Amino acid sequence: MSNQSIISSGPAGAQPSGGLQDFIVAYKQYLHGHFKDVNDGENMLQMGAKTALVQELEQWLTNPIEGILSIHSNAEGVLLKSVEGLMNIFFKKGIENNFIKGAYKISSTNNSLSYGIVLHKDTFKNREEVLNFLSLYYTFDLAEKIEVYFQFIPDGLKSAFDKVA
Repeated sequence: MSNQSIISSGPAGAQPSGGLQDFIVAYKQYLHGHFKDVNDGENMLQMGAKTALVQELEQWLTNPIEGILSIHSNAEGVLLKSVEGLMNIFFKKGIENNFIKGAYKISSTNNSLSYGIVLHKDTFKNREEVLNFLSLYYTFDLAEKIEVYFQFIPDGLKSAFDKVA
């Protein structure tokens, strides 16, 4: 048997955990909003008007290279926001489970996020909970696009950062 852990989805018919369910609901809302923009654009075009989305699509047709660059840039922004959302869910769960006292964004670039984490109690077990999550994140291909860094910070330094959870 291999040393890799097997992650179970739980018993058949079981509901996903609150964090996953919240993430799925937020993603569905994002997609719904995007489809609404597409439908609105189509309706306005039939009346002779162009929405911002239709104008962007028209630009892609006239200059495909610029369109590809725009898509790439937008996709990176969506990825970054998704990873931020995932981190926020983890931090909130850590607070609920009493191993994280607070999490603070230290910095953010187009392809990396850095957080300071104040542990409820600075113990090896609590650090291990956080680092296990970070290790799991780095098993996904997404981690090659958006790097995430965690620092454990003392409670007294938290006022220097923007709180995220």
